[in-house]
Amino acid sequence: MPENKLDDLLKISAEVRGEIIKMCYKSKSAHLGSCLSCVDIISSIYWGNFNINPKKPYNANRDRFIMSKGHAAMALYAILAKRNFFSSSLFSTYNQNGGILAEHPPANILPGIEAATGSLGHGLPIGIGLALGAKINNLKYKTIVLLSD
Repeated sequence: MPENKLDDLLKISAEVRGEIIKMCYKSKSAHLGSCLSCVDIISSIYWGNFNINPKKPYNANRDRFIMSKGHAAMALYAILAKRNFFSSSLFSTYNQNGGILAEHPPANILPGIEAATGSLGHGLPIGIGLALGAKINNLKYKTIVLLSD
């Protein structure tokens, strides 16, 4: 990886971590360590060779990312907002009554979130199903699942 690309990713990761810390502090929520620990991984996915387009978030040929450790949703939210899937102004609704950003990622509410996850490990079978569906339908998209405890 060219050094400038690595520098860009490190800068993105630092900015994303800042947003996560702000969300966590404002909402008085837990799971800060889980969120911060996966930022570099998710940043490298979303700013790597991941085929996504925020203007066409439901394109059938898009790559799929499943955040199986749903309790790290703040990391996913911060990444998706940085990639322009939705506005970072939604961060103020994180873990708030009536807010859109729940403590675990909700399906079918926000673009870029492929599945509702929260139960540890339950994203893996979802990812397997997506990958098998791509194979059966001769689609070329990648499916990536992030697992953790």
